Parts: sequence; structure tokens; C-alpha cells
Amino acid sequence: MKTTADPPPANEEYGNDAAVEANWAAEAFAFAERHMLLLSSLPSPADVKLTPNDAALHAAFRNAFPDTDVAVVHEDAMKSTAGKAAWRAFLEGPAKAAVPDYAFGTLLRLRAAGGYTPDNTTLVSRGVFYAVEAARNAEGVHDGVDWAAVA
Repeated sequence: MKTTADPPPANEEYGNDAAVEANWAAEAFAFAERHMLLLSSLPSPADVKLTPNDAALHAAFRNAFPDTDVAVVHEDAMKSTAGKAAWRAFLEGPAKAAVPDYAFGTLLRLRAAGGYTPDNTTLVSRGVFYAVEAARNAEGVHDGVDWAAVA
């Protein structure tokens, strides 16, 4: 019998739970659908507010990543050793302060003018998603996109 004094099981004992993975995938897909609906339902994507902290998150993102192209996210640069370190610092600082669920896995569109398709998405934390999408909205990257054609 286990007691509260017993140490937690080692990571190897957990394994991959297909139900947990399926639930995560369903939530990530539903979040992506809501995001696309939001983008396509307003006259201007600049009007889209993803969080109450979009402006501060955008400023912090541009301070940390002044040269990052948000129109086309380069996954290899983002997930390189240097990229991971920079994003980790951003997530543990400004993103953690601005986004309650900053570490939750989320789908990000690599090309802003494209939809959520297998070849146009990557898995990121929600803090990265909000930073990139807030920048896309604030910087006019979504302006002129025919959302009906994308969806």
C-alpha cells in the first residue's frame, strides 16, 4: 500500500497514455479552430485581442526578438539550441507574467497567410503562440489575407 510518504513514481513508470495524448490533441485542434474563427470574423485582424496583455507581450517579444520574421516562422531557428535558450528565457519572464497557461502545448501556423494544416503547423508553448500572433496582429501581417480561401 502506498502512503503519502512514498516518493512519486519515476518518469519511466508513467509511459505514454493514449487517452491523455488524444485529449491534448483535441484541445489543441479546438484552440486552433477558435483562433482561425476569430481571425476570420473581424474586419481587421489588428482588432483581434488574444489576451488582455497583447501590447505588453508584443513589446517584450520585440525586445527579445527584434529581427524575428513573424510572417514566416522558421522552425529550425526557433528550435535550435540558441533559439530554445532564448525562447525559454522569454517564457520564464514576460510570457509567464502575461499568459496564465504559458507552458501549455499549442499549434502555431508557420506561415501567417496559411491555415492550420499539417505542413504549416508546429508545436509550441502557448506563450510563444501568443507572442507571435500578437506581433502578427499588431504589425499588420494578417492584413489582406483572404481568410475564406485559407480556411
